[in-house]
Amino acid sequence: TWTWYYESGKKKMEGNFLHGKRVGVWYTWDETGMMRSLNTCADDKLNGPFARCYASGYKEEEGTYLDDELNGTVTRYSEADGVK
Repeated sequence: TWTWYYESGKKKMEGNFLHGKRVGVWYTWDETGMMRSLNTCADDKLNGPFARCYASGYKEEEGTYLDDELNGTVTRYSEADGVK
């Protein structure tokens, strides 16, 4: 697992490589430590489910990628929906 950090020491991004290519689930956080996204990768491309969050932590959108392209329906939420 590879982890990048902000200068403050908080996590910025985390994920795995296999033979120099991104694989598995990759996470990003903002400088406050709130998770902002998770993306599924295979062979260095976005492949699989993804989700992004507002700074509040509520879900902003979710969907699926196939070979770096959005695939299917992307569901978007307003912060007022309160989906965590």
